[in-house]
Amino acid sequence: MAKKYRALTGLNFPATPAAVKKRKAGQELEPDEWTRVETGKTTDAIPAESISWLLKDGLIEEIKAVKKT
Repeated sequence: MAKKYRALTGLNFPATPAAVKKRKAGQELEPDEWTRVETGKTTDAIPAESISWLLKDGLIEEIKAVKKT
């Protein structure tokens, strides 16, 4: 199961792995190649290479799974 994160600020990021590669290659993305997550919303779609710095900068927080008893 993918980890989920809460956006602590509005975030824009590439919507697909192909869009991440395109952006890394220095190419501009079309509007439909971006995903927007508003403040307070949760997502599991943040590109893996962005998670560590987003956490470090306090822009997202991991949603911890609650164990059912």
